Amino acid sequence: MISENRKIRFGVVGCGHIGKRHSEMIIRNEECELVAMCDVAARNTLKLDAYTAPFYNSLSEMLSNHPELDVVCVCSPNGFHAEHSFSCIICK
Repeated sequence: MISENRKIRFGVVGCGHIGKRHSEMIIRNEECELVAMCDVAARNTLKLDAYTAPFYNSLSEMLSNHPELDVVCVCSPNGFHAEHSFSCIICK
């Protein structure tokens, strides 16, 4: 159960078009916090200048550095959804 006095902490894996849309909605919601982002592509090639959250090139690195995450938005290509979702589940 999430306390009423703290924000829901999000991570995003996959920072292409859909990942950016998810990140933007997280940032716009005052009850949420974008804690970390992850993609195999380099941050500078993804044009993520608008986002200040730490960036990782490895999902396992993001998860190990941010055990406080409440939610991970899996925005990677569909073929990776199961693998990435399973990684998030076993990390908890």
